[in-house]
Amino acid sequence: TTLPYTGNDFTGDGNAVAWWRVDNGALTTDSIGTNTLADNNTVGTDTVDYQAGDASADFVMSNSESLTITDANLNSGFPLKSGESNGDISVTFWYKAESFCTKRGLISKYDYNITSTRSLLLRDNNGTLEFYIGHTSGTGYELLNTYSGLTTGVWYHIGATFNNTTKAWQLRVWDDTAGSVVLNASGTAANNISIGSGAIGIGASHNNGTPERFSDSRMDEIAVFSDILTTSEID
Repeated sequence: TTLPYTGNDFTGDGNAVAWWRVDNGALTTDSIGTNTLADNNTVGTDTVDYQAGDASADFVMSNSESLTITDANLNSGFPLKSGESNGDISVTFWYKAESFCTKRGLISKYDYNITSTRSLLLRDNNGTLEFYIGHTSGTGYELLNTYSGLTTGVWYHIGATFNNTTKAWQLRVWDDTAGSVVLNASGTAANNISIGSGAIGIGASHNNGTPERFSDSRMDEIAVFSDILTTSEID
C-alpha cells in the first residue's frame, strides 16, 4: 500500500520552480523540476525527526556536508539564475539547529569572495537568523532583517520573499514548539537584488565556488517560487 504524501503539494503551482522534499532515498531530487542537487560529503537522512514526507536532511557541520546546485544546472526560469530577468523570489523551508556557530549558511545563492555572484543569503549566525541580499553597488550586500530567538532542538518554518521591482521583502518565522509565529517582518530594501552566477547552497554558502560555513542542523521541504508568496501562502 502506498500512503499519500505527508506535507504540502506544490505540483499545481506554476510558480513553484523547485521542491526539494529531501525524502529517504530521494535526498537530491527536485519533485517539481530537474534541479537535481549534488550531495557533498554524504548528507544524512533522518526518518524519525522530520516535518514533511518521510525524512529530513541531517547536516553534520564537522563533516562539511551540504547540498548544492550550480547556476548552470538550474532550470530555465529559476529566479536569480544568471542570464534570466526574474529577480522575484520566495523561499520556504523547515529548519532545526542542532548546535550554533558563526555565520552558518541555510539557503544561499551567495559567494562571499565574488561580489557579482551574491544574490540571496539566509544564515544562522550563533542563533540569529539573518536575511541578506547581494547587489552590485556599494559593499555588495544588504542586511534586510534578523531574528535573534532561534533555539537548538526546535523546528522553525521560515519563509522569505523579495520583490525585485518594488524592493519589498518579507521574513516570517513559525516556531513549531510554541505553535505560533515568532517573527513577521517586512520592509523595503535600499537596493535591487543582484542576479549572478553563484551556486545554490542548502546547509552552506560558498566561497570562490566552494561550499563553506556549513550548518549543523536538520532541514526539510525546501521550496523555491518565482513569485511573491502572500502571508497565507507562506503559512
